[in-house]
Amino acid sequence: MSNGWKIAIHERDGNRCKICGSLYHLTIQHKKPKCKGGQSNADNCVTWCAYCHRNYHQKWGLSISDDFGNPLVKEYGYRNKYKIKKLRYKHQHCKHSKKNHHQKHHHH
Repeated sequence: MSNGWKIAIHERDGNRCKICGSLYHLTIQHKKPKCKGGQSNADNCVTWCAYCHRNYHQKWGLSISDDFGNPLVKEYGYRNKYKIKKLRYKHQHCKHSKKNHHQKHHHH
């Protein structure tokens, strides 16, 4: 499948994350997840940066979202508390320089 539709979504959204306004590491969020029957189209997709995208799914799992990172139906069941604790632990004890730390956690 061509990536043309993704570029169209990014352009519609001003090539910015709809949550934080970032211009970098842009991804496509399916407001209704594909596994729940959500389509890859303009009505169901929105531009989020990789950082906001990851944070949303860590917190809300596969909850259906609005454009701005608010879950419409909150589903906590997908959260893996052990994984999240482990991630927090890594953040607190990261030995990399700030520059490397930023790149490490923002690249996809």
